[in-house]
Amino acid sequence: MKTYLFLLLCIINIISPYMLGIDLGSEFFKVTVIKPGKPFMMLENLLSKTKTENALGLKDDEITYSYDSENKDILEDRKVILAEPKPSSFMDYLVQNNNKITYNSDNFELRGVKQYWLHSNPVESNNSNNTNIGSSIVPMNSGTEFKGKIRFQNMTKDELGLLLWSIKLEANSWMNIGMGKPYGYGAISIKNLNVKILDNKEAYRIDNNKINFNPYENIDIKEYINCYIETIKKKINGRDIHELETVKVFFAMKNSNNMPDIEKIRYMSIDKKEYQNRKPLKSAMETLK
Repeated sequence: MKTYLFLLLCIINIISPYMLGIDLGSEFFKVTVIKPGKPFMMLENLLSKTKTENALGLKDDEITYSYDSENKDILEDRKVILAEPKPSSFMDYLVQNNNKITYNSDNFELRGVKQYWLHSNPVESNNSNNTNIGSSIVPMNSGTEFKGKIRFQNMTKDELGLLLWSIKLEANSWMNIGMGKPYGYGAISIKNLNVKILDNKEAYRIDNNKINFNPYENIDIKEYINCYIETIKKKINGRDIHELETVKVFFAMKNSNNMPDIEKIRYMSIDKKEYQNRKPLKSAMETLK
């Protein structure tokens, strides 16, 4: 059994009185602020959580708290160029033919949904001499693991199936998250995915004056994903969603076993005028050949 130490501190300011409550446990602590005439408020940490790990770290002249003090997988800062889409990049975002198609052209067509290529290893940024366009990122070491929870409410079976499919994806699929995706940072895979749903009957059932405080049941993830696929099949005239070109391209780009050659997907140089003299981009399937 865990033991907890509860510490209540009162800070009195003559001009503006407040009461600060600290719940200090063996693993976590929580902080509450009470203002005169207002209900108490739980303070959140930098991760938007009210519960913070009890940890303190010292590195050089820096004091780190909570998660940062325990994390030994943070690498050194990296300088990269991360630019936002520009209207002048119509050759990248619009389907091109022999003529230059712009947003002012009749019947222009978007190339598709923007995605980032997977990289077997992160690549260094082609840092420009222009210091105004650089960004700083703090990547995690390869093999770093995270765990988390997603809570959902009032979802139909097929809606939950879509959510689970978007997380689980297909075999050998990786995702891209965070900053630095164009350089190969933030590539992750999902494992040990478990899902529980609330059993309403169990939640309100009382046996021998005892309440079930864990009224959840595990579900078959594949069953729910298939439910979504079958639901969509009825809406697209019996076609399998996997046959849609957009879905094919999406999973082809997320396939960790078939990453394109780095020379095909690298950033074009601005200083060498590669970007200024660029040609229309090849399609995703052409790039993967």
